[in-house]
Amino acid sequence: RLLLAAFSRVYRPRASVLDVGCGNGTLLREIRRRFRDVGRLAGSDVSETAVSLARSAMPDARFFVSDVQAGPLPEKEPFDIVTCCDVLEHVRDWVAAIGHMAEALKPGGALIVSVPHSMRHWGLHDEAVHHLRRFEKAQLCDALTAKGLTLERVFTWGSVLYNLYYKHLLNRVKPETTWKKKSGLVRQSQKALYRLFFVDDLFVGVGVGRMLFAVARKPL
Repeated sequence: RLLLAAFSRVYRPRASVLDVGCGNGTLLREIRRRFRDVGRLAGSDVSETAVSLARSAMPDARFFVSDVQAGPLPEKEPFDIVTCCDVLEHVRDWVAAIGHMAEALKPGGALIVSVPHSMRHWGLHDEAVHHLRRFEKAQLCDALTAKGLTLERVFTWGSVLYNLYYKHLLNRVKPETTWKKKSGLVRQSQKALYRLFFVDDLFVGVGVGRMLFAVARKPL
C-alpha cells in the first residue's frame, strides 16, 4: 500500500516498470490493475520457482532469473521506474545491488526502495525471515547518493500501532510459526489489523518507524 502510494507520485502514463525481487509478481499485477495505461512491465528474482509463477500469472510481462547484487540486470533497455520492496535486507552486497538498479534506470527515472528500519528494532522475527540487517536512514541515503541518485523523499512508517504489534507479538512468536498456514480466525484478525495500522500513516514524519522508504531519482 505504501509502496504503491510512493509509486503514484512518480508515475507517468506509459511508464516502463521493473520490480527487483518480484516474487510471484504480486506488485506488478497490482500496478497493472491500478495504472491501466502503464507501459512495459518486467520483474527479476533469484528464485526460478517465483519467476515461473510470475510468468504464468502475467504472460504479457517479461520475467527473468537474476541476482541483482551479482551484475547488471539482463534487460538492456532502461526503465522509467524501478521498485525494490523488502529485498535489500536479504542481499549481502546491497550497495552493489543499488548500483545495478541505478544503471537500469533511464535518465530522470525513479527508484523506489523499502527496507526494515534500524538495528535497534532487531528481534526474533528478523531472524525468522532471514534478514541480514535492518537499515539506518543515513546508511541507505548515503548509498543511494553514492550511486549518483538524487533523493526525493525518505520516510519511515510503523512508529505507533505497528511498532507495538511487532514488538509484543511478532518478536514473541516462535520462528517456525511464521511459516505455518494461518487459521481463518488469524487471517481475519490480520485483515482487521491491516486497517487499524492506517493510523500510523499520521506519523511518517516522526522518523522512528519500523519500515524505511526511499524514493530517489537518476539525474537527467
